[in-house]
Amino acid sequence: MEYDFDSNVVTLRLLGFSDPEKARFSSILTLAERGLKKKWTVISHINADFFLIKEHLIAQMDVHEVLKSLPRQRCIFIRHKHDNLDIGGHQIHWGEGEVPSLRMLVEFLNQTGETKSNPANAQSQAVPLSEPQPTTPPSTSSYAQPVPQAAPAAPKQTFSYNQSAAAVSDNQAKPIIIVSAATEFFDPEQGFLGHLLAQANSPRAFKLANQHADLVLYVDSAQNRYYSNVKLEQLKPFCLAGTELQITALMTQQLQTIIAEQALKPHPMSNLLWYATFTSSRGRVIKGYQKGDIVHLKRWPDVNLPGCRQLIRLAAYMQSNAVDLDTVHANTKIPINQIYDFYNACKIIQLIGHSQTKDVHEKELDTEQKQLYARIGRRLGNPS
Repeated sequence: MEYDFDSNVVTLRLLGFSDPEKARFSSILTLAERGLKKKWTVISHINADFFLIKEHLIAQMDVHEVLKSLPRQRCIFIRHKHDNLDIGGHQIHWGEGEVPSLRMLVEFLNQTGETKSNPANAQSQAVPLSEPQPTTPPSTSSYAQPVPQAAPAAPKQTFSYNQSAAAVSDNQAKPIIIVSAATEFFDPEQGFLGHLLAQANSPRAFKLANQHADLVLYVDSAQNRYYSNVKLEQLKPFCLAGTELQITALMTQQLQTIIAEQALKPHPMSNLLWYATFTSSRGRVIKGYQKGDIVHLKRWPDVNLPGCRQLIRLAAYMQSNAVDLDTVHANTKIPINQIYDFYNACKIIQLIGHSQTKDVHEKELDTEQKQLYARIGRRLGNPS
């Protein structure tokens, strides 16, 4: 098969991916299509414009026959850690999870697509059909030895997901490195929540399936609703989903048919966004928050949301006072990780306001106030 010189089509071969992981990546690629300058297509034949290689195969690049034969300038290595390992090719950092944010992926593919070889420079190098089988990567990213290079690598370029792709000249075929947000912050553009936010302004409806948890839900972005017959708490596997999350775009009529056939109940999209953020934050403050930022709660979220009932006292304090989160922690004695989770969730559904100066209306909660909020919580069904 000849090398594809269609300038508007970029082909990609996945190496080291299991079948579910391939399906997962293809779903993500479908969601990214609207933002891509060129059409990216996943293929399985011997020649491709680029090869997306999972991290656990890096140590085999000069050992395995298939990997040895790959042109390094057409390799894209998935990385989950930041270090100075010089492996040549392009690199994309996916942070802690198995899923990149859509914005990050779109900018990376748009920039990488510009480095596709011209016909005059392309090497018709065949890659054997037998590729390495996907294996479970080790729990820690370590390599037996540095991978030797046949020739000095071109200078690497750090490319942040919010950096304009126009900052790099189109004729510079340099390796590209995508750098994800620091892990001490919560990045809402990652994983399940990232997919929901990316489609927030899209007229598209889609189905999300979690094969490991045997769960399915449907989202209608245009109507700002999601459909499911299970409680919000039962959707937690979606909020923490990695490669087991599968996304399928639906026509509006298809969705309406499914809703009727399965008698699915509609729910506010804001509830799903709040819970997905609250669950996946894991005690990390949202990216973009600066220490000392003065914030307040515009209004309470729905106190019946999972996890919210236990934080009624926090909601009351943050609505009455405009202070930084450290002050919230000092005055309420609520653990800072719980404050971060609550703040992030409220921030995502636009319940957080910002102020230039502190505005404190009450002192630290006394015993009587704490007992009052506890009684309110019990009335709402919170056993504590």
